[in-house]
Amino acid sequence: MDESEEQGSLASLIFNKNTLESADFEIAFTATLATIVLTSTPISQVSAVVLKIISISLIMITLVRRMAVSSRFVTGDDILSYTMLPIEFLTMMILFYFFYSPSEFIISSLSLNQNPVVISALLIPETIMVLMILQELLFKNYMIWWAGFAFAQAINSKSRLIKTTGGLIGFVAFKTSLTENLPEELEEMQYIVDEIESRIESALSEINQEYEYIEIPTSSEVAISASKAVVFFLSLFILLSVVFGTAFVLSIVFGTIFQLFLLICSIIFIRHMVRFYYLAYGLPEEDQIFGESGIQAFATYSLYTFGLYFVFVYL
Repeated sequence: MDESEEQGSLASLIFNKNTLESADFEIAFTATLATIVLTSTPISQVSAVVLKIISISLIMITLVRRMAVSSRFVTGDDILSYTMLPIEFLTMMILFYFFYSPSEFIISSLSLNQNPVVISALLIPETIMVLMILQELLFKNYMIWWAGFAFAQAINSKSRLIKTTGGLIGFVAFKTSLTENLPEELEEMQYIVDEIESRIESALSEINQEYEYIEIPTSSEVAISASKAVVFFLSLFILLSVVFGTAFVLSIVFGTIFQLFLLICSIIFIRHMVRFYYLAYGLPEEDQIFGESGIQAFATYSLYTFGLYFVFVYL
């Protein structure tokens, strides 16, 4: 089994995906987003025609993807691959609009001299963090996915840095996961975590022996337990709020460069959540989501930044 196949099977194992059910989720998900836009009263300065084109295009592409996986005479892999970027971008555009309209209201109510795009970019990262927390609390599959993905990267990579980083991220994600009973196919993760804990305990035991006056617990207390997941997320949420709040203040004082920073960060966050939803419940597998090279990722984020700025500022 090559790496792409191994990664592809990871999403199927963790999320227990079924092709036709995943296609139906995409239809339901995109139809819900498009319906909200098409039936809502236009209160935004963004062109209603542009929003309708975006919404209808999203629905049409989703239908094409559904037809591709149900066709008897084609595998549909090429269609799914070619349509992943458009469906991701269009979904992001609609979700960004959901923040843009309230931002206009906030600016109007508080008489702020700010572009709604900046306010939207400020609100998005914190909201995405809340969605991550809710995803884990309600469905218990967000952190276990990160654990599996990080461990897979660590195992498959030849880079010592990636192995160490992947192992650390996987360990933290596994210990903060609220999943109580792992499926049999995923029990290998438990063995990896036990091995990491054993090495940590061994290292701390050596420190205790060398420095007897320092009392360091050597049991699994040193690991992050599931009960501390809320503290983990809350700390990250506060940190992000401080960082982006500071960037917002700087954008008021210094202007464009920090506004661009906020927009790019918001795109990273909103793209992450869109990718997770499609990966967990939709048709894509990891190789279609995370198969970008560094140059491709830079080009994609540049395109997304330009596209969002063009639609929500110039149109």
